[in-house]
Amino acid sequence: MGWRGLSGWLCRRMRTQVPRDSRAQRQCRARPGWSTGAQAWTRPECAIAGSASAGCPARGQDGSICSPNDTRPLDLRCWSWLARNASLPGARRGCTRRCRCLDSRGAGRVRVYCGTHAYRWSGVMTSKHMDEARVQAIKALREILDADTSIERAVLIDDLFGRMRVVLWGPQDRAADQKRLVSERLQEAAGPFWAKDIWHAAGASEADRLVYERAWQEATPLGDDRLRRADRVRSRTAWLGPIGDPPWQAVGDNPGPPIVVFYSFKGGVGRTTALAAFAVQRARAGERVAVLDLDLDAPGVGTLLAADEQGTTAPWGVVDYLLERPVSDFELRDYYHACRRSAVTGDGEILVVPAGSLDPRREYLEKLARLDFDPPPNQQETGPLSSLLGKVKEELNPQWVLVDARAGLSESAGVLLSGVAHLHVLFGTSSEQSWLGLRLILERIGATRVRADLPQLECVLVQAMVPDDVETARAAKEGFAERALGEFRDHYYAPDPDNPDEDRLWYVRDSEASDAPHAPVAISYQRRLAHYTRIDDVAEDLAISSNYRELSDRIAQRFARSEE
Repeated sequence: MGWRGLSGWLCRRMRTQVPRDSRAQRQCRARPGWSTGAQAWTRPECAIAGSASAGCPARGQDGSICSPNDTRPLDLRCWSWLARNASLPGARRGCTRRCRCLDSRGAGRVRVYCGTHAYRWSGVMTSKHMDEARVQAIKALREILDADTSIERAVLIDDLFGRMRVVLWGPQDRAADQKRLVSERLQEAAGPFWAKDIWHAAGASEADRLVYERAWQEATPLGDDRLRRADRVRSRTAWLGPIGDPPWQAVGDNPGPPIVVFYSFKGGVGRTTALAAFAVQRARAGERVAVLDLDLDAPGVGTLLAADEQGTTAPWGVVDYLLERPVSDFELRDYYHACRRSAVTGDGEILVVPAGSLDPRREYLEKLARLDFDPPPNQQETGPLSSLLGKVKEELNPQWVLVDARAGLSESAGVLLSGVAHLHVLFGTSSEQSWLGLRLILERIGATRVRADLPQLECVLVQAMVPDDVETARAAKEGFAERALGEFRDHYYAPDPDNPDEDRLWYVRDSEASDAPHAPVAISYQRRLAHYTRIDDVAEDLAISSNYRELSDRIAQRFARSEE
């Protein structure tokens, strides 16, 4: 491979970020019309500050200039070279690869490679990435569909590796032209992520047409009746699939117990303690509360609400039921224990289905590794989780079903945020990481539903870990409330309708209410609740705490208001 071909390969190979070489500041300019690829090459002019021997082909370093027609954002241009330098770690045959990308303002980055070793990093990314390719591909398909009305519809299929393919429907006499046009445009738009596969329904066999129709039915509309996108994924299918409905109604005719999911994007914010506080308060009011531990990767609520002061729990739990239910219909009593102590529950009781036993003899990890949260292939079939909830409702007859969800974007959390619950208690803090995660959740349960003209999933927002200092707490609460209003308006609330009596959705105008979904319930950090060994030691604090009482009232009022 000559220096021209090698330099072009280096331009395309950019994957790792590293900073400029501190020993020399290099700037490279090319004469008008120079480009890479199969076109003619001319060596670039090199203006080098600080080192007369670095980065110039005349000194044994190969260079190239990317095409001025490069379609990457910010009109990015790339200059790369191969520098012979065996002093860096991982150098292969004495070669160090560097690449400098310049935008229209002359800003950019240098990447340094030594064999497979990335030496340092800084700057901005300039390669076309998967999400950028997808956006450009969708834009190109929209333009094609607008220009050619003979194309009846199209599906963009994004496979497991991010490679894109297309299925088209249209007249057979235009099939060849349509396929050629789509292939050319998507090659330009998606670059290496275009798989160059186009299937056309015209002239296809009956079996192939059935496959194409299934792809269309499974795909997500892209704001156009003629264009959809189908994602092929390995996991997290619940996060990407449609949102369903709870297994029963919590209000109205013949209501069942409300299913309330406690969720946080980041862990360690007091989510499980808040769930326990609500359970304790309702039990002390003489009610029966069922608690399910779906934090399967880090179980805790089962032990927290143990059967006795020694921490006894059921030997089997949620993981066991999900695995065993398809095999045989075991009795539910094998999978739960009762927390029934006057010091904790008063006259009521809390029935707990733990995640499972962490005793090494029970092989919890091996069981967890077998779980599959994909929905049943037959939509009429009841999944194991829905079956477990139904068993809890019928056999335990509780007034409440509380579910502790796994933090983050876990598979089990995706299931619980896909319509299983009647109410979602969302925990967040003032950190930017927490807000970014919460934004994803709000899009999922809010804006996505609104765009489909469906009601949002119900939620209550909790500001966790509020400082105990009065002045600091006031500032933290004000900042959190202001940010929450903005995030909910952008990602949850629907635009106000013309009809003032319309109340099917949560609208922007509803944000003025004191109990609106975005109005946070603040829970202060309490040292005593951060360090305890038994629920018996803090049950009284959980029962009388004004913070937890406010949260309990907000949850209960949501259902009481719905019944009016």
